[in-house]
Amino acid sequence: MKTVKIYIETSFSGPVVKDGKYAAALVFTKAGGESASRFVTGKEEKSTFNRLTLLAMAEALGRMKEKCH
Repeated sequence: MKTVKIYIETSFSGPVVKDGKYAAALVFTKAGGESASRFVTGKEEKSTFNRLTLLAMAEALGRMKEKCH
């Protein structure tokens, strides 16, 4: 079974409620040590840090096509 690590980054511009962008990198590793990557990006106006983080995670998990550890 593959192992996956998901890395998330967010970026904001504005005061408390901000326009922001998010990105997630999915790094898949097979049992033999081979690895592959997928990337997800997006943006949302008038958002918060927590919302962007959850959006990035939801988008990343939505890109997975099989069960992973």
